[in-house]
Amino acid sequence: VGAWGQPILLDIMETNGKTFVVTRIPLKDEQGEIVGAVGFALFDQVLSLKPLFAKLEAIQQELAVTKKRLAEERRAKYTFSNFVGSSPVCMEVKRQARHSAQLDATVLLLGETGTGKELLAHAIHASSARAEKPFVGVNVAAIPEALLETEFFGAVAGAYTGADKRGRKGKFEVADGGTLFLDEIGDMPLQLQSKLLRVLQEQEFEPVGSDQVKSVDVRVVAATSVALQPEVALGGFGVGVWC
Repeated sequence: VGAWGQPILLDIMETNGKTFVVTRIPLKDEQGEIVGAVGFALFDQVLSLKPLFAKLEAIQQELAVTKKRLAEERRAKYTFSNFVGSSPVCMEVKRQARHSAQLDATVLLLGETGTGKELLAHAIHASSARAEKPFVGVNVAAIPEALLETEFFGAVAGAYTGADKRGRKGKFEVADGGTLFLDEIGDMPLQLQSKLLRVLQEQEFEPVGSDQVKSVDVRVVAATSVALQPEVALGGFGVGVWC
């Protein structure tokens, strides 16, 4: 039977040099525990189906390669060795970043554009216990405000006009188990900051158009080139979230 004890309606089975199209159904006891399975041969003349099987196998191989490449893309590209600098300030920044990597705490990186905040985010992930899990980056300033919630939390099928018919995973779900890097966090709308706070505190969220709560295990590293204290004073940035 398939994952989670689900029936397999169509499968290929080879035995004694013969190939069959079969279906498999799990057998459960009174407590709902799987105790076995029963299979039925549906079709034993599969010669004409061999081109279809070959195409299916090729698609599965392509899918496996694509998944591997995607996993590699979601790994940290830099380590602390890439953070060049030997001045006392640089050494202190590196020391604090190394320390943060071991704490699994939310991190906020402040600094002007071009000072290496993204590099440090990658390095923090690479030196953390989450290094083998996804590293997912989002530039908040580059995404239209109307799409930010969907980008972060995903959406169910038909959640809004033009939504993907199969639904869409958000970046928090994609980064589950790993690190989510939020670049230019200072540009995040105040309303969305409150929803982000829930994820940081409770590690759960609701996709757009859904009333089902999803749980995740994500470490957030954020960065901004904006001076946040004036924004907090003006009410444009959530003091309860980051400060």
